[in-house]
Amino acid sequence: MSDEPLYGPPRAPFQREKLPKGPMQAIVFRVFGLGLQAKAKGDPQWQIIVYFEVNYRYKEGKFEGKRALLNQVYTIGWGERAWMRRDYQRILNREFTPEELKDVTKLNLRMIEGHNCMVNVVHREKEGITYNNIDGVFTLMDGLAPMTLECDPKFIPPYVEKLLQNRVATTPEGAAQKAKDGVTPAQTSQAAPADFDDDIPF
Repeated sequence: MSDEPLYGPPRAPFQREKLPKGPMQAIVFRVFGLGLQAKAKGDPQWQIIVYFEVNYRYKEGKFEGKRALLNQVYTIGWGERAWMRRDYQRILNREFTPEELKDVTKLNLRMIEGHNCMVNVVHREKEGITYNNIDGVFTLMDGLAPMTLECDPKFIPPYVEKLLQNRVATTPEGAAQKAKDGVTPAQTSQAAPADFDDDIPF
């Protein structure tokens, strides 16, 4: 997914600072639980959004001198082909053990916070606005010194607040399916802001 508008409201004309394209070192800032999110096609999905603080400092605007934040949205899933599991393993630089995968409800979605990795930055245009997007997450390259977080740990990006406002209300049936899929309140609400209420009836 992309970065957020730096100047002015979304979709209003503004000058966006383009990040260099290609591999860039990053550190995972925060994992936010988004609850149940509607999809353009198909049923709503339980999702998280991961924010990466990347090794690039804005050269202008209100964030001048600060590192850029990019994000990636994932549908929660621990299957062998799940993108979330793939990227978590790349960030952690290890595969999950069979013992861990026997009961994925015990896995903490915030386990990647503070870990270094690489992200591949690309530019994508939508409705006349060019966005800095992540197109791939990889294990930290050998020889790079680890980054430390600079972003305020209490910062909640406005885009997260917007997605939380748009989340789909949870029904008892949906909560039951959530448990069946290995998604627990400890995974979604623990990864959410302090005032997040996922409406889980258990």
